[in-house]
Amino acid sequence: MKNSRQQTKNQWFAISLAGQIVLAIIFSLLAASSSFALQDATDQPDPTTSPITEAQPALYNRYDALDPAVIRSAEKLSDAFKAVADLAKPSVVRMVGYTPRGEITGSGFVIRRDGYIVTNNHVVEPVSRLYVEFTDNTRYPAEVVGRDPLTDLAVVHIDRNDLKPVRFTNDTNPEVGEWVVAIGCPLGLQQTVTAGIISAKDRH
Repeated sequence: MKNSRQQTKNQWFAISLAGQIVLAIIFSLLAASSSFALQDATDQPDPTTSPITEAQPALYNRYDALDPAVIRSAEKLSDAFKAVADLAKPSVVRMVGYTPRGEITGSGFVIRRDGYIVTNNHVVEPVSRLYVEFTDNTRYPAEVVGRDPLTDLAVVHIDRNDLKPVRFTNDTNPEVGEWVVAIGCPLGLQQTVTAGIISAKDRH
């Protein structure tokens, strides 16, 4: 019992000491901030001559000095990305499934006009109800017609006959360094577009 009281006393002493240290730190920070706030305004650097402000004209001049051909190439690349995004927009869908634990979302894309859509197996496997959402906010119940856990792919079907299938490329040998665009619905968001390059091939 005596040891227990002594241990409790030591714990309260440690807590008290820690509290005093925290208060000392807070008071020192407040004092420092007050001292800084009370400095004469003439001691402050002139914002018109700050390093950032001085660097801005140099940045603008450097941009103006770019070769117009380089700027046109960048604009054409941007236009290409926008064209791909617009082309794929009607064919990329958001998958929404419901389980006893809540909602699951994922991405999918139309492969046939008569309602067939490819998505991920991990999206459809645990759900009891599944829906497909399009960018115009329409929603349709979906039925799983096939899935493969090994490749994490699944095929679902909805009751529509006017869908726009995604266009597949004829390029069977993409090269490292080529541009690619990824379009999907990550984290439950509606269509998101990102771009990058092929960094490597034949990685397993």
